Amino acid sequence: MKPRVLWSLSLLLSLLSTKLAYSQNPAVSLSPMSLSFDSQAQGTVSASQSVTVTNTGTGQLTITAKDVTGDFAITDGIPTCSAGPVAPTARCVINVTFAPKATGTRNGTLTITDDDGGVTGSPQVVPLKGTGTTAPAAPTAPAASAKPGGIPCLNLKPDWVSIPKEATLTPIVISSCDTPALDLSKDKVTLESANPNPDPNLQVSLPPDTCKAVTTSELDCDLTVTPADGPKKYDVKYYVAVLNKTERVGRPIELHIGDRNLYWMILAGIDLTSTTSGPNQQWFARASLMEKLLSYPGASKQHGVWGWLDAKIGSMPTQKTSALSSLSSVSSAVSSSGIQSVGDIAQTLEFRTGLSFYLSRRIGFISGFGGSSPINPVSGAQEYSLSGNLYKQFANQSPASQSLQQTYPQLWNALQTNQPIQGCYTTTPAPSGCTTTVAFVLPNRSRFYRSYFGGLRLWTKEGDQSIFPGLLDLTVGQNETVTGGVLRGVVLTLTGDYPLAGGTFRLFGSAFMRISSNTNGVTMDMSPVTSAVSPTSSSVVIQSTVPLDQDYFRVGVAVDIVKVLATLTKPKTQ
Repeated sequence: MKPRVLWSLSLLLSLLSTKLAYSQNPAVSLSPMSLSFDSQAQGTVSASQSVTVTNTGTGQLTITAKDVTGDFAITDGIPTCSAGPVAPTARCVINVTFAPKATGTRNGTLTITDDDGGVTGSPQVVPLKGTGTTAPAAPTAPAASAKPGGIPCLNLKPDWVSIPKEATLTPIVISSCDTPALDLSKDKVTLESANPNPDPNLQVSLPPDTCKAVTTSELDCDLTVTPADGPKKYDVKYYVAVLNKTERVGRPIELHIGDRNLYWMILAGIDLTSTTSGPNQQWFARASLMEKLLSYPGASKQHGVWGWLDAKIGSMPTQKTSALSSLSSVSSAVSSSGIQSVGDIAQTLEFRTGLSFYLSRRIGFISGFGGSSPINPVSGAQEYSLSGNLYKQFANQSPASQSLQQTYPQLWNALQTNQPIQGCYTTTPAPSGCTTTVAFVLPNRSRFYRSYFGGLRLWTKEGDQSIFPGLLDLTVGQNETVTGGVLRGVVLTLTGDYPLAGGTFRLFGSAFMRISSNTNGVTMDMSPVTSAVSPTSSSVVIQSTVPLDQDYFRVGVAVDIVKVLATLTKPKTQ
């Protein structure tokens, strides 16, 4: 091939490659071209504003640096500009915050260095401007309002807002809780971060123009919560402040963004505990703690593993000889004034602890263990007269008689000792050496009673994360308070409580029942004594009762001490 032809082909290829390279250059578009921040108190951090970088060219855009000057700071937005080249038509976001170090007008610049137009090192400059104002008191100890009459009282509902899955407008209500109520209709609402380094995966804003006066003392506002991919903090705290021109109205109100992971409450009230022999009223106190220990990937709200602890002063049934259903005269024995009385319900110190596993929004599995111990254990005895007919009943070789001998060995020994002595049951006073009375006594009830259980838990109250949720538990297991002081059989337990009046009051109830069929006891021929006899007398035989199953039920009402104290100590105008 001739040299001229080769030179022509080389020139043509060079021109084509230059044109192709030029046609694949990136191009930068910024929106907005400048940022202007509202007045911001010195020493505080503003809500972030965004600059969007869009590649309008045909080649990939490479950003090599992002710099800021003045009282401003930058963080990566969503999508980030630090993840690599920006493809044609794609965009990335840079967030800018304003933290004035002095009062007055504060200027700065955001400089983005890239390869705009194919030229490496091309700078894109965004002017920044804000106004610094006099620093207010620290959010943790806000200064009082200069308004006359004390510090105004403000309420915020809700004060916990869950993190949504996408950008969401959440209505919040700010109201005056003073009497007479303050006029908030012309005031301005601002949002202040309580943390100088807010969660980068969560953007929260409260534009002032979204707050509308429903009444003169109540403002309805729209809070914008925008999540992003990536791990989020459990609880991001902000302060909602109400301003009358430049003067703060009252104290900033805490606003929590996130899913609450720790609940606790302290209750005091009364409960009514009932067994088969009748109800008894007792004082009731309870301290409860519930904390989220583990979250499932992508889960929110309740989903996860929770640890919980309940400690309470409650009530439980005591063993009682009136439960000896085998006694033919048990009804008259209980009502007889000569019988030493036996308590039915004892005050107890109880605890229950365990784990709950939530796989859906409201239903989860629960497992745990607990224990209880009487604070005021009850003692006493019921006394009955012995007779010759009772000996015959024990001496009979039937299976029922053999069961009586094994169940009541002390009584059987006394009946055998009386048998050779004439007139033990017919002569008054009885001959020496005779045992004429049996005293049925309670087993020791001052010990520790165990329980363990597993089942389902229903989260019955949700939405307002500022209060301890209502819970309903349905479990099966074993419980020594129900089954006579020993672990046996299967006990079904239903417990629940529900908050009222914003969590200040709570209704609660529980039922403890052994799952088993009824059995008939053997009737013994005895009569109650007409007057009490000292159990230390030589004519009295002491016989311990057999532990019996006792189902019992509790209902009651309590007040949350923490919420009451918070209400009483909340600052109000004078």
